[in-house]
Amino acid sequence: MLSGQEKDGDFEIEFSFYPSPVDIRKFAKIARNIVELYWPENEKAGFEVEVCIMEALTNVFLHAQNDKPVSEISFRLEKQLNKLIVRVFDDGRGFVLAEQLAKKPDVFQSSGRGLFLMDSFMDSIKYTTGKNRNELLIEKLILGSKSV
Repeated sequence: MLSGQEKDGDFEIEFSFYPSPVDIRKFAKIARNIVELYWPENEKAGFEVEVCIMEALTNVFLHAQNDKPVSEISFRLEKQLNKLIVRVFDDGRGFVLAEQLAKKPDVFQSSGRGLFLMDSFMDSIKYTTGKNRNELLIEKLILGSKSV
C-alpha cells in the first residue's frame, strides 16, 4: 500500500508491504530515486539513504518479527525543506538504541553493522518503543535542495 501527500515541495509518503529481501531492496531503491529527484546534485545522499533504509527494513524483517509469521512492514519518507525524515515502524520487542550503538561492529562480519551505518550516514537516529508499535526515526539534512 502506498499513501502520500505533497504541499509546497514538501511531502510525506508511507509504504506498507509484506517483506521479502527483494522487496526491501526495491523500496530502498525507490527512496534513493526520490532523494535524487529532489536533490539531483547530491548523489552521495541518495546512496546513504538507500543503504540506511535497506538496513532498517532488513532489521525489522530479521529481528522484529519475534518468530511470528511475517507481518506487514511500514515506513514513511518525509521531506521538510532540506531535511529527509525516515520513520520505520515495527511491532517487535524493541531494543535500547544506546546499547546497540555502543557495540563496535566487526567490519569483517556479514551482519551487525546496520545501526552503525545509519548512525554514520544520517544526522540523527532515535528509537522509541511503544505499547503496540516501535519507531526508528532517522533524519538527514541534504544540501542543494530544489523544488520539483
